[in-house]
Amino acid sequence: MPDTQLDAILRLEQRLERKIAHANAGIGLESTPIPGMDTRERIFTDAEAIAEDKVGQIRRLADSEAAVLDELDRDDAYSGEQFREELRQALLSDAGTDLERLPWGIGSGHDRGDEPAVVFLISAGTKHFFRTASLCSADSAIGSDLLASLKMARCNPATPREYPDSLREAVYDAWKRVRYSTFAWLQEQRDPARRQGPLPRAQRQAIDLLERGNSEEAAHAAEILSVRWPSDIEGDLREILREPESSDAERVIRLVEYVGQRGLRPQTVEEIPNVQEGDIKLICYQVSLPEHYKLPEQVSV
Repeated sequence: MPDTQLDAILRLEQRLERKIAHANAGIGLESTPIPGMDTRERIFTDAEAIAEDKVGQIRRLADSEAAVLDELDRDDAYSGEQFREELRQALLSDAGTDLERLPWGIGSGHDRGDEPAVVFLISAGTKHFFRTASLCSADSAIGSDLLASLKMARCNPATPREYPDSLREAVYDAWKRVRYSTFAWLQEQRDPARRQGPLPRAQRQAIDLLERGNSEEAAHAAEILSVRWPSDIEGDLREILREPESSDAERVIRLVEYVGQRGLRPQTVEEIPNVQEGDIKLICYQVSLPEHYKLPEQVSV
């Protein structure tokens, strides 16, 4: 086999190993498609880590109940692929031009929702975010799931407008909560330690040793290891650091070689806008009400 083909196959195997390692660390695997790779069982029992409404579905899947797959299909009917196709069709028509002409802060509503809520599209610096808020309670959490937001806002040109004037104050109050919540979230995300959590001890020790390695290769390896990696990498680093017959200089060489052999690369960290609360702007919003919704005498927000 030509060397170029062999190199390509080896690089592909390394990429597959990294992806499998991430999955193994995150959710656990019973087996892997690459012989010799370790697997682990992960049992999720923390109710705070899994949404309560999904726990039952996960247990039913574990019990091989086929009916739950149909339920999941219905729940996920509005997929990313479907949205992209709808967006493509809209851009091919005149809808894109019409939308660009709309003023910021514009809003509407429909009665195709499950509960009284509102979807906001907001701008913060160069970034755009979707956020959802309940119109029934000021204590409910602000939603940030993209597909859930799109599903809630979804309608077509023939959908009748349903946005009672009596809800406008509640929508405005919801917008204030969303703007503050988004501002607080952005401030938290600008702290690298909060974004990725503390690094495992073995990684911290490896970084410290590499930074004292006095070479460009060691500094590059330290940069790569400065973000969280799957636990199997942590285990490998621990073994290198504990080699009894190795000096620090030899451990630095081994760490640099290990980073290269595993094909680890610097991870791009998404830029987080540095904005004040007043810099977060409302682009548009959509009120979502249940069908035949009757307004209470006073909306509690």
